[in-house]
Amino acid sequence: MKKFTVCATVLLLIISGIIFAVEPRQVTLGNLKITIQEDSHRQLTFCGDQSYDAYRLNNNRNRSYTFFADSKLMVFVGTDDVGLLPRADGSRMFHLLPFKTNAVPEFTDTDTEDVNAVLPDGRNAVFSKTTGELAAVEGFIVASSPIARFDEMDKKSGGIELTPEKGSVLIDYGWRIGEIPISQLWRTVLVLDGYGNKYKLKMSDFFRADPDDRDEVIFRFRNNEELDKFFKVKCPKLKY
Repeated sequence: MKKFTVCATVLLLIISGIIFAVEPRQVTLGNLKITIQEDSHRQLTFCGDQSYDAYRLNNNRNRSYTFFADSKLMVFVGTDDVGLLPRADGSRMFHLLPFKTNAVPEFTDTDTEDVNAVLPDGRNAVFSKTTGELAAVEGFIVASSPIARFDEMDKKSGGIELTPEKGSVLIDYGWRIGEIPISQLWRTVLVLDGYGNKYKLKMSDFFRADPDDRDEVIFRFRNNEELDKFFKVKCPKLKY
């Protein structure tokens, strides 16, 4: 069993007022490729993806899972299936709630097919070295279908579904070809808890346009307290 932590040399990450120096890194374990690096907001991300060999075996198709420090998850599907649809790539985005305490991401190569990970938002996750896919994430049930032609992946909204367990809330921002869905503020999003309660809201309930960058959006809520107040009004039966 090998445990990997991010080497402390170059980049800066601030967690609860403490400054950590961290170096981006990429490691391949079987058919799983892990990348830890900064996003555009200088926060660390954790990405699990298929290795290059697995990508080629999948007819140049891959599905990656990028976890952000603010508890967003972006699932990206990329293919070479040009001509089936206007674009041959797309993304599905989720928010995993409530917020937890951020952590420096790390991962452990176990003696089984699993790789255990600590994500930037403090949650634990499991990835498969055999498939390169996300197998589990703390607080949510993960179900995925095999990577296939892009027109089939489009029909399945990326071929990935998350279901919140009791105590967790999922915001499903949906699937979009060629772009990330959260940039379309008019879209309808789905809010679910682990007790079967569901609500349909607007993307603009959760994001606003970034005045400094027309291609970016800003999440409206900074902490669980602000989310609690919002959910009590908009989703009164939501439980977590």
